[in-house]
Amino acid sequence: MNTAYPELQQAFEKMILSASGWRKVFAQSGNENDGTPEISAADCDIVFLAAQSFAEFLHAEFPAIRTVIVARDSRPTGAALLKEAVTALAASAAAGSTAITVQSAGITAAPEIMAYARTIGAAFMYISASHNPIGHNGFKFGLDSGGVLDGNQSARLIALFTQKCKAAHPDAVNLLRKDADPAQLRTVFESEAAHKQAALTAYKNFLREVIADSQDTTEQARFFASLKQQCAALAEAGKPFTLVADFNGSARAASVDRTFFEQLDMQLTGIAEKAGTIVHGIIPEGGNLATCAAKIEELHRSNPAQAENTLFGYMPDCDGDRGNIIYWDEVQQKALILEAQEVFALSVIAELSYLHYSGNISAPLAVTVNGPTSLRINEIAKALEAEVFYAEVGEANVVNRAEDARRYGYKVRILGEGSNGGNITYPAAVRDPLNTLFAISKLLLIKDTPDRSCPFRIWCERSGQTAKYRKDFTFADIIATLPCYWTTPTQEARALMHIHTTDHTALKSAYQKIFMQEWADKKQLLKDRFGIVACKVFAYNGTVCSENLRDFGVSAKGGLKVQFYNASHTPIAFIWMRGSGTEPVFRIMADIKGYDQAVEEYLVQWQGDMVRKADAAVSAKN
Repeated sequence: MNTAYPELQQAFEKMILSASGWRKVFAQSGNENDGTPEISAADCDIVFLAAQSFAEFLHAEFPAIRTVIVARDSRPTGAALLKEAVTALAASAAAGSTAITVQSAGITAAPEIMAYARTIGAAFMYISASHNPIGHNGFKFGLDSGGVLDGNQSARLIALFTQKCKAAHPDAVNLLRKDADPAQLRTVFESEAAHKQAALTAYKNFLREVIADSQDTTEQARFFASLKQQCAALAEAGKPFTLVADFNGSARAASVDRTFFEQLDMQLTGIAEKAGTIVHGIIPEGGNLATCAAKIEELHRSNPAQAENTLFGYMPDCDGDRGNIIYWDEVQQKALILEAQEVFALSVIAELSYLHYSGNISAPLAVTVNGPTSLRINEIAKALEAEVFYAEVGEANVVNRAEDARRYGYKVRILGEGSNGGNITYPAAVRDPLNTLFAISKLLLIKDTPDRSCPFRIWCERSGQTAKYRKDFTFADIIATLPCYWTTPTQEARALMHIHTTDHTALKSAYQKIFMQEWADKKQLLKDRFGIVACKVFAYNGTVCSENLRDFGVSAKGGLKVQFYNASHTPIAFIWMRGSGTEPVFRIMADIKGYDQAVEEYLVQWQGDMVRKADAAVSAKN
């Protein structure tokens, strides 16, 4: 422990540091559900040292980047963290240790600040804890590509930050803080509104490029004019294309969503549409989606004409880079919540089908995903003539895996992490719910013409489901064509374990012995009950996927998957594990083809039992 500054060392030890983000509870009370804005003096210094480390990292490794943008999501402690980060960056520049200009854009959605950074060639420090509870906060760091640091870059920044925290002294940090020129700080914050407006403009322009899949502004105009024409026709028929957004006070409430939809003659009904008005849980899963579902049902009661195919909703997380979908099912006459894996699957169907529809295929197609993405993506990709490449959990890993595939000649239009429902649509390098919503909108709005099949018909025909296509198809009809798999949701209690072992290499080596014995004992049962006759083991470390493992321990802190096959050697199920990089939990899950949820429940229970035995075995040795 740093005996000169034990309070800071204690604060540092509570931080989770990974390429996916740096996070801890910043609420002064230490309660993760505390919505008050105050943070401790030690946490102020933690923020200062984090920003100072980033400034020095950029100066050493990316000296051509001269601007750093600081922005935040809408959680209460964000204002205090942003002030400290700006102060640290200004102090570093004033002291001559860096040569950067500092901007603040205030509350922005993560995709918004990343689009702005990409547009003006700046690095960014984004203050957010994403989907974590309201008392948490943290940081994401990125470059002028608009994406976050990769694993190696992040490791170097973490090492620099760790070194500073171990050597810190409160008086020394205060002296550094005084290097910031008060006049410069005033200028930064007085210019915040102008930079926020510039970020909104950059984001809107980038969205148009991404959604239309073209840098040509004329082609973008044609594409959006076509969508607007479809929406106008629906409105004239008394069935306007309507969305419900439960902003839940997130950063998306201060972003482009409303204006972007309304410019296309889409109607948006907003809930909690003031940034900072966080009225329920942040993670867009499970019960937190009930508010949006209730509003959809209310609108249907008041206007039954909208019950055909024109109404669905979404709820983003606090930083607005993720948003799960709720849709109206006309058969059940109720709003239903899509699982995260289903949201990603729909996005992949939409974007790959649209590529076939538009003919914009100049190279072999591929999709890159994380290890726990459902096997339904493999079925979808096969039907639409695309390969699937895997990476470890983490946005940067999936993005970099896609870049690897592009270097080998593949066109990777869509990528993402099915386990959290977030899709990344190229050239974006971050998840974005608007890209998800517009992918789905392409499926809904683009219809057959006499000489051209629409994307949904293309999907139905190529997936062997032609009989499910009908001219007046609805969102529920599209859902009905998804390959059926049962997959463990990532936030369910049975998917989250708290283990004693911190050495995950030892844990997985112990797990290997247990699994091999269990496999031998249960092989006949698995064949008889589930059609499982063989298995193969995969490790996911960064962008590297290793298969046919002889030593499970080589997966270390990465993902470990045991994939199961039927008699035709077709993959039909898997069990998976990995310690979270952003939360103090160990995650497990199962995925299996078919309509029997009990099978998934059996597999994930089996996985949990084996992990607990491995944890106990390692703990007993220590």
